[in-house]
Amino acid sequence: SAVVYPAAGLVHAAKQAGSFIVEVNVVETEISSLCDESFYGEAGKILPEIVNKLKELK
Repeated sequence: SAVVYPAAGLVHAAKQAGSFIVEVNVVETEISSLCDESFYGEAGKILPEIVNKLKELK
């Protein structure tokens, strides 16, 4: 969860360590501005978009 600690702190720690952060959620969250990529919508509907983006990264 991007809101409930201690899990919410993982995003901040990962970002400070140089990780590439991807957010998949129905709506923007408090951590959206920290994310390198964000996908919003129902997971089943946005999965094709996520797969296409991963193919581009190869």
